Amino acid sequence: MTGTPMLEIGLIALATLATGGLIALARTRWQQQSFRKPTPQAQLEALERTQFRKPYLNLAQAGLYRFGTPSQLGSMQGFNHLHLEYGDLVLQDARTKHLLYFPLMSIQWVSAISLQPGDISELTIHLERNGIWHLLTLRLPQMEMGMLVKLLRQAVHPSRRNIGNAPQAPIGPIEAFYTEQTLQGETRLGQGIGLYLLPHLLVVLKGERVQAKLDLSSIRRVLAVERSMKTLDNVFKRHTPDGMIRLYSMSETVAFALVQYREMADEIGALSRCPVEHVYRDDKVNKI
Repeated sequence: MTGTPMLEIGLIALATLATGGLIALARTRWQQQSFRKPTPQAQLEALERTQFRKPYLNLAQAGLYRFGTPSQLGSMQGFNHLHLEYGDLVLQDARTKHLLYFPLMSIQWVSAISLQPGDISELTIHLERNGIWHLLTLRLPQMEMGMLVKLLRQAVHPSRRNIGNAPQAPIGPIEAFYTEQTLQGETRLGQGIGLYLLPHLLVVLKGERVQAKLDLSSIRRVLAVERSMKTLDNVFKRHTPDGMIRLYSMSETVAFALVQYREMADEIGALSRCPVEHVYRDDKVNKI
C-alpha cells in the first residue's frame, strides 16, 4: 500500500521534468529564430553576381601590377580590389577581370620600397609556386602601400624581406653550368642553368623552374677558380667559361662554371659575409 503513493510521486516528478525540458527547448528555438539576422535578398543576389568570395582585409581599390619570371618580367597592367583572402593576396585584372591568387606562404623575398612620381610606392614580391619562380611588382598609393607593408611584416619572416632597408636588386639569371671533377682532376661541365642571386638566397634555375636553392647564411667558404688552359683548349673549348665558383656550405659543396665567375664570387662573398679566395692557374692545385 505504501509503494503506490511513492510511485505516483515519482511519475509526477518525471512528468514535471519532461515538461520543463520541452519548455526550455521551445524557448531556445524561439530565441534563435528571434535574434537571427537574415541577409537581405538584395545582398544575397549581389554576392551571387560578384566573382569574389568575402574578403578578410581590403588593401587597395586599384593600382598597377606586373607579374612574370626573372627572365620575362612582363609589363605593367591595371588591377582592381587587392585584398587578403584566407591567406592569399588576391587581385583582379582590370582588363580581363580574372582573379589572381598569391599565397603568403609562397613568398620567398620582399624587396625594398621605391618611390615613384605622384606619391606612388612600388615593391616586388618573389614567390615560388609549383616549382616556378615568380615576381609580382605592385604600384600603389603610399597609404595603401602602408597597409600592404604592415601585412607583409606580420606574414613574412624578417630574413626574407628588405622593407625599410636600402634597395638591393637581384642579379641574374646568369648563364652557368654545373661542374664536376673527375678522378684525374679534370673539370667537366654539366647541364646549363641560370644563377639568380638574391640578398639571402642563391637560386638555381632551369628555364623558369627552380632546381635548387642555397641559403647564403650557410656558406662558409667561397672560391673563385681560374680555369687551367691546356694545349689547343682555345680551339676545342672556346665556349668553356674562363673560371668557376666553388661554394662550401654547412651541408654541401657546389661548383658552377660561368664567364663572370670573379664578379659572382665577390657578390656572394659580400652577401654571405664570407671571405673570397681567388685561385689562379699557378696555385690551383694547392688550394682546391
